[in-house]
Amino acid sequence: MIIPTRYDLWMATLVFAFLQSVIALRFLAEALFSPRPQRSQEWPSVRVFLPVAGAAETLRDNLRRILNQAYPGTVRFVFAVPGRGDPAYRIAASFAENNSRVTVVASERTPVRSSGKAVDLVCAVAAAGPEADIYAFADADVEVPEKWLEELVAPLRDEAVEITTAAMLYRPSSFSVGGVMRLAWTAYGLPFFSWSGSVTGQSWAMRAAQFREMDIAGLWGEVLYEDLAVAAAARSAKKTVRFVHHAIGVTADASSLGEAVAVFTKWIQAYRFYDVRTWTLGIVTTALKIAAFLAAVIPPFDPRAAATILAADAILMTISIAAVRASVPDSFNRPGLPLPEFWAAAMSPFLVLAFAWNYGASMISRDVFWGRRRYHVTGPRSIAVFDRENS
Repeated sequence: MIIPTRYDLWMATLVFAFLQSVIALRFLAEALFSPRPQRSQEWPSVRVFLPVAGAAETLRDNLRRILNQAYPGTVRFVFAVPGRGDPAYRIAASFAENNSRVTVVASERTPVRSSGKAVDLVCAVAAAGPEADIYAFADADVEVPEKWLEELVAPLRDEAVEITTAAMLYRPSSFSVGGVMRLAWTAYGLPFFSWSGSVTGQSWAMRAAQFREMDIAGLWGEVLYEDLAVAAAARSAKKTVRFVHHAIGVTADASSLGEAVAVFTKWIQAYRFYDVRTWTLGIVTTALKIAAFLAAVIPPFDPRAAATILAADAILMTISIAAVRASVPDSFNRPGLPLPEFWAAAMSPFLVLAFAWNYGASMISRDVFWGRRRYHVTGPRSIAVFDRENS
């Protein structure tokens, strides 16, 4: 049996650092050189669906920012709410009262085989009214840039592009351990997300005709994560997904360390169920990082591998945030934690530990806690739903 030496481990981390840097530089190059929309062309009509629930402090501002989109074509908005008793219903309805482009759909349905969010979206799509050329989706906690919708829709005028998507970067309004950890986690993940060709519910769009052709509404009737289920269906059907840098949202969302880690664990669990390849790759790279850390603290001490990992992660997060800053510079003009690149890089050693916890938890449990429900997942389309208070 061949046992790797500390030198072998260091060489492995150097290879990893090189490949990771290539992915980061690819992300930066796309941000700097991706084509921008040309307004002279005809624009398709769009229906924007936003699942909203609860009464977060930022909800009104986020909805207002989405409604104020400078889109050159026809656009209507559908707010998908769990029910009239949800605090978000009154907020959503207040926008509909003064804006004929807004419709509020309360599903009033309890999920049985899928997430509450998926159920609400299915009801919203069914009740959307007159057909549109493009269906766009966004989470209500995303602080989208001014031309988010235009940027998201523009690539779909190319028939070769079938789905567009843009993730978000969390930039806390002030320093907190949870906020900075969330900043580092999202900054680290963005280049890999863009490279993987996945889809995020934070914002994405596709042609309405293809939405029906792929029976996305039917798919959502029995999945937990509507976005990764779409990504899996797109991979299976060999659909082209385009990551849109200029549609990235930069969101200031306060969270404690416990809340941040719980959210990340839920995301990692999502990949276990819907993108095993990416999940497995994450486990392998996290194991490599943990081995590098152990080599630095267990005799004979050898810090070279750990130093390589920390430097590579810090460089990647710095490049990632720089790419987002180049893509949506106005988003960084809003109040927020200064020097996000520095704070993200400073979290490098703690981020490794967070990933270890996330992946470890994802291997142990098939239960996902989301809102007031517990979801037991035994397969991508095999979900059992329980009320957390009664389970």
